[in-house]
Amino acid sequence: MSHSFAEQVRIEYIHISFDVFRTGTLLCANHLNLPQREVPMRKIRHAKSRQVPSPEKKEPRFTSKNIWAIGIIAIMVFSAVGFYYADRQDLAPGYNGFRFKLGANNEYLLKWNKEQIPFTYHPTELEGLAIDANAMAMLNSPVLLLTFDPTIEPTAVEIVRYRIAQRLYEQRGVQLQFGVAVHNSSYPLPFADCDNATAALPVLEIAVRQPEGIQATENCVRLSAPSGSSLQALGERVEYSLLGVMP
Repeated sequence: MSHSFAEQVRIEYIHISFDVFRTGTLLCANHLNLPQREVPMRKIRHAKSRQVPSPEKKEPRFTSKNIWAIGIIAIMVFSAVGFYYADRQDLAPGYNGFRFKLGANNEYLLKWNKEQIPFTYHPTELEGLAIDANAMAMLNSPVLLLTFDPTIEPTAVEIVRYRIAQRLYEQRGVQLQFGVAVHNSSYPLPFADCDNATAALPVLEIAVRQPEGIQATENCVRLSAPSGSSLQALGERVEYSLLGVMP
């Protein structure tokens, strides 16, 4: 847009006047040792659009992380409950203040100090097998000669012999000597039976034969039964007595 000469002169005059005013202000500031400050130009404020805050996004209650955590906690809780009831179900009837537990092969595990001793028979099943006081007195001798017949059902006889020997030595501190009531090449042991028994060296003889039971004679205890399983029952009856579970 073109201006007239007069308008151009007026505009030029305004610019010159502003420059003179600005220069004068600076000179005065220098003369008076005032801090120099430029005259700020008027700033034009631009209206900014007001931003409306967006609504907060709520996190879902059941996220994958929460579901995993709940699942792990549930597994731990159910495992603890399962172990508790499994242990309770494995418990067998106690006897005379002693605790029993069923083993993996349905054997009875006697809780003895810090170990578990396996038995085929529970004490209640052996109450009909009595041991007289004379037999137990001889089994508690400081020294004992243990002899056996290895010719009939040797496996059952060996098991009974070993377990009773272990109880006599560990629980009663009896010093043991060994022999065989019938010569056998598999057992190079001296011959011994109740005829060799003395007061200083009592004899415990184990065999599969009649009569069945635990008989005590002079300085000798005979442990005999007609089968290996019945002999095992007699042997466990003696073990329970040596452990103090049964009289």
